[in-house]
Amino acid sequence: PGLAIRILGDITAEKVRILQEVDAIFINGLREWDLYDKVWQAGAMLLPVNSVGVMGDE
Repeated sequence: PGLAIRILGDITAEKVRILQEVDAIFINGLREWDLYDKVWQAGAMLLPVNSVGVMGDE
C-alpha cells in the first residue's frame, strides 16, 4: 500500500504510474541536493485537483 496511500480518491493503474514517476523525480532531487539522508520524512502525493485557466492569463 506504499503508493496507494499517497493517492487521494480513486486508485487507478494510471495514477499509480504517474505517482511512481513523480516519486522517482522527488527522490532524485533529494539525492541531488544531498538531502536524502538529512530528511526524516517526505513524499510526493497525488491529489484530485483540477486546474482551470483564467481568461486573460499569459
